[in-house]
Amino acid sequence: MTTFAFLSLTTPAMLWGAALVAGPVAAHLLTRRARRRVVFPSVALLVSAAAGSASGYRLRRWVLLVLRCLIVLAVVAAFVRPTWTGSAGNGATAAPAGGATTSGVVVVLDLGVSTTRVAGDGRAVAERLRGLAGARLAALRSGRDGAGVVLADASPGVVFERVSRNLAALREAVAGAEPTEQRADLPAAVTRAGRLLGDAGDEYEQRRVVVFTDGQRSDWEDAGAVRLPAGVGLEVVTVGDDRPWANVSLSAAGVTPSRPRVGEAVELGVDVSHTGDAATRVRVDLFLDGAEVDTKWASLPRGGRQRVGFTRRLERAGAHRVRFVVDADDELAADDEAVAVVRTEGRRAVVVVGDGLPDRAGTAGYFITRALAPRGDARDRYRVTHVAGAEADDAALAGAALVVVGDLRRTTGEAEEALGGALRRYAEAGGAVLVFAGSSPLRGATEVLPWSWGPRLASARVDGIDTEAALLADLDGAAREALRGVRLRRAWRVSEVGDGAAVLMRFRGGAPALAERPVGKGRVVVAAFSPSAETGPLGKEGVFVALLHGLAGRLSAGGPSEATAYAGRALTIPADAWPDPSGVAAVVRTPGGGAALDGVVSLDFDNARLDLAAAARRGFYVWTQGPAELGVAAVNLDPRESDPRTIDPEVMAAELAAAAGAAVSVGAAATASKEVGGGRPLWGVALLLAMALLCVEMGLLGRWRK
Repeated sequence: MTTFAFLSLTTPAMLWGAALVAGPVAAHLLTRRARRRVVFPSVALLVSAAAGSASGYRLRRWVLLVLRCLIVLAVVAAFVRPTWTGSAGNGATAAPAGGATTSGVVVVLDLGVSTTRVAGDGRAVAERLRGLAGARLAALRSGRDGAGVVLADASPGVVFERVSRNLAALREAVAGAEPTEQRADLPAAVTRAGRLLGDAGDEYEQRRVVVFTDGQRSDWEDAGAVRLPAGVGLEVVTVGDDRPWANVSLSAAGVTPSRPRVGEAVELGVDVSHTGDAATRVRVDLFLDGAEVDTKWASLPRGGRQRVGFTRRLERAGAHRVRFVVDADDELAADDEAVAVVRTEGRRAVVVVGDGLPDRAGTAGYFITRALAPRGDARDRYRVTHVAGAEADDAALAGAALVVVGDLRRTTGEAEEALGGALRRYAEAGGAVLVFAGSSPLRGATEVLPWSWGPRLASARVDGIDTEAALLADLDGAAREALRGVRLRRAWRVSEVGDGAAVLMRFRGGAPALAERPVGKGRVVVAAFSPSAETGPLGKEGVFVALLHGLAGRLSAGGPSEATAYAGRALTIPADAWPDPSGVAAVVRTPGGGAALDGVVSLDFDNARLDLAAAARRGFYVWTQGPAELGVAAVNLDPRESDPRTIDPEVMAAELAAAAGAAVSVGAAATASKEVGGGRPLWGVALLLAMALLCVEMGLLGRWRK
């Protein structure tokens, strides 16, 4: 880009096209008639008239030559794309005043997914932001002022690592910047821009960061984290309109239960949100493994939200791809889709933690295993593995739908504390834990237990059973009576039942016997008794099988859910099939059809995963090794990008000024068409002038030939 006073040329290289003027000039010279003397006495009286006619002919030829040259120059000017940048009202800051003052300006361009919305004038907000940013760069003086550009997405990046005087390259980078499907981290982008100016030192007398954004309030949640060097000013230019932004969006796509079995009825659900001022009715379509399978309608009140659920049975084990699409006529189309991955399994994985040998009759592990997996093959509902208390770390618990803790007589001290930490992290991620208190109850897990352990009870019977508790819903009247009839020779008294814990069973006398406590996204259920033979006959009774199956069935139906992945953030793809360590390199097929080769494969005991530093787009990411598909993960838009609320200029200016310690101005940009292309575009005027000159040339030529 080249700037002359208030006129900028977007593509100055096209000025070489002015050499095409040589074409009409050459044609004029080549078509000149050769002079020769003709003596014709009989027409001697016409000599003076002929001389006058020749003079008029030469004038016409010069007029046509000038018109043709002007036509060529006007067409070349149109391709050069001149822009008038000196006028006020285009939303950009004018060129810096003071002839000798040098300015360093770093432009922050918002590329968040919300900038893809189409505003009332039919243009995408991103287009207007590019125009404003280009105008700001065009206002700088070539050869004197310096600039930088920060492209703000989830991980803001810079065009150049230093403030540069190559304004043409920066202008070109802004013109080619496309909005992303990520949430823009504008505070981080502003801080990055400040570092660019800080690195420039005293090279520029005036230093300023200028942010061009759609003004979405959710992008500035961390405004207090903005940091700017001393002497650097901040200007936030917003592009908005006075109309309310009505938007229908999808979010929180998922399945209940999170770990369904093959053939089990599941609910595939998604939240439908509406931000408009009037009620609306929209259609939501469900796609399962690429095929449209169902449709429902959602009636949304003003500013309302509704959960739309579809009940299906998944008859195949493995990963299923679920996609929801809403038919909404709104400004932001990117959030009209949400995706999820549902993994069905033939048998649920249960990890039994205990120090008693599971094949030794009478131990808690023996009775738990016999109740959950009596056959020991694929016909059982559960696949049970055993881990000693001292070996139950995060890797051993990962992937389990339920962890059952039995006797821990040899797990003490640091080993018990390590086990408590592993159980806490497992539960916080969404896992379910069932703890039985045998000869030595779990004491090193105070962060997950619903109570504190007291002295041992020499004898106890279960009496009070909460019949309304969902976890005990599978115990019918006969099972409850049978449980009340079991005499426990050993049990444990408890004290200080914590806030949020729910007591599900009590011993005679009112002492708690079974309680549930939420921990993070998961649940921990603790019994003050054990099925081991040394504590009583409970493990041998059929009611223990009914009790354990009821608890395990409802607890394991949740299981640790996969963390929601958003575009622009790190992504972990769990393996549904074991990779070949000696095979070809792992490749991830991205939603756009490309391939990501920067994945890191981790193999930990019974688990495998592939980690990506960032998932750029929403959709399904498929982990492959050669022709084999190893795993799949779903990535969605950050739901905060669907929020139409905008920043309050005065409040934002005050917050940023307090955080950045600099002078801050926040204001809306003008919405006139002048801003497109960085000021008032003149290429259209040049093209119209060329057409007008061509019409004049053709009109004169036709008239003179008559």
